[in-house]
Amino acid sequence: MKFTKSNLKNCDFCCFQGCFTLFLKADSWTSKFKPRILQLTEHNFYSEIAMIKSHTTEIRVRYSETDAMGFLHHGNYPSYFEEARTDLFRVNGGDYRAMEESGFFFVVVDISVRYRKPARYDDILAVTVVLDDATPARLKHSYQIMRGEILIAEGATQLAMVDRDGRVKKITSDVPGVG
Repeated sequence: MKFTKSNLKNCDFCCFQGCFTLFLKADSWTSKFKPRILQLTEHNFYSEIAMIKSHTTEIRVRYSETDAMGFLHHGNYPSYFEEARTDLFRVNGGDYRAMEESGFFFVVVDISVRYRKPARYDDILAVTVVLDDATPARLKHSYQIMRGEILIAEGATQLAMVDRDGRVKKITSDVPGVG
């Protein structure tokens, strides 16, 4: 994908004096994906960025996750989102444990879920997560939960990076586990 000034929504990626920051760049198509921050200046602004922005995780509904009617309890959907989001982070080379041990955390600051059809015990669900937007301190994801061709639920989250004291921090390659 080519990035231009016009497709950077509302200059969300702007940082300082014409420099733009985009999250996650792979070292190459053949190497293991390792996320890092890429600084784009006027000289390399039109560079291509290779990264995995979407990932699907298969989850089987466990009996303990259902309610008295046998449906997947509504409170479990955010956990399914988290599992898929964590898998996306891993396939891009991320390491939550290393990041958190160093005092950096992704916290959910906004979440929404739209329930379409019920899921039941033993259903095999495909949870797809897409990284929709990334700024220096925030990540936005969208989700779809499918059972075969049936849309079960969809949702969105917004995460911020914070330190141990809850102060918002920039997502940089210097943060252990990120790059």
